[in-house]
Amino acid sequence: MRWRRREHNPAQASDAVMVTRLLDSAVTWMSRDPHTPYAHIIEHAGVSARDAERLIGDREELIHAAIVRGATRVGAAVFLDDGTPAEQIAMLAGRVWDDQAAVIPLTRLAVRGRHHEDVERALDPLRTTLLKAVTAGTAASSPSPLRADVSPATVSWLVEQAMWDVIESPSIEQATHDNVRILVMTHALCAAGLSWESAQEVAATCGARLHKTRRPHSPPSHT
Repeated sequence: MRWRRREHNPAQASDAVMVTRLLDSAVTWMSRDPHTPYAHIIEHAGVSARDAERLIGDREELIHAAIVRGATRVGAAVFLDDGTPAEQIAMLAGRVWDDQAAVIPLTRLAVRGRHHEDVERALDPLRTTLLKAVTAGTAASSPSPLRADVSPATVSWLVEQAMWDVIESPSIEQATHDNVRILVMTHALCAAGLSWESAQEVAATCGARLHKTRRPHSPPSHT
């Protein structure tokens, strides 16, 4: 039996490389200035205007593609750490902040307008993982610190909204990275039903864990 050799298509390979460079350039420059001109983005990607239009489209389509790529990566990377459900929620919220801190202008665009629907789909794994932690916390046999007056799905939604509310807020721009992480975690935990004192205690413990494992940001290539 003879195996048929797979044909290599240099044009397709080249197109894939150019798309990646366009998306990376969009994230890098839009994270610095969300008003960066399209011509500047594609110039620094080393791609011609003709190829950019053929492969991606206009500026809005490039931004959309970069945002959805980032949301897909975030969704695919989530996991639950060891610990109580409250600690798992805090760690999840803290990791999202660590991931998004370098690309906040794009993150804010991602949760609004025309990008919202595709971003929601891409973040489904994040939502599913969060719900798992919340469900475990509300179903614990011992008295649980998580609120049980509404369904776990509702609690999970409240936690997610609380997390993004902090990340979207302009007030975080003057705060340190670690302080914002604590705020993201405590806001999420309070939405889950913890008192602010308990939320601070859990966030401090989880923040220390994340601080030890956090690596300095490389040039942003994601959202």
